[in-house]
Amino acid sequence: MKFYLTSRAEEEINKLEKKKSTKNIKQDIGSFFRELATIEKMRSVDETLGFKGKNTTRKKSRMKNSINYEKDGGYRIYFIVSEQNQVIIICSIYSKKSISNYTKDEIKTVFNLAHEELMSGKIILIDIENNLKRNRLLNKDLN
Repeated sequence: MKFYLTSRAEEEINKLEKKKSTKNIKQDIGSFFRELATIEKMRSVDETLGFKGKNTTRKKSRMKNSINYEKDGGYRIYFIVSEQNQVIIICSIYSKKSISNYTKDEIKTVFNLAHEELMSGKIILIDIENNLKRNRLLNKDLN
């Protein structure tokens, strides 16, 4: 499975990583996705949002913060699962202590921006096992 970040998600992760209470964000993301190691498990994630395309779903889930185990100390993560290509695109992540929930318009914006970056080849390949180390690839590499 390949994992990608949008520039928005990368920016959000970098901001969270600077805070003491969320400094383990990259490891937490890695743990979250390692637990969902197969597409079949990805299908069972909390909530599917909006339009479900051919073998593609938009997901929203709660994610644990390894530093703070309280419910409001976790994260909310939005991502796209492409079953056909075995690809996960992390679109947005935020701390539940900072934001309670995105509005419907904000959620729409998150996924629209992800689609735009995907189409323009600006999506960022990351290594989940190696603290989200990044490599910029062109859109053609998603196939």
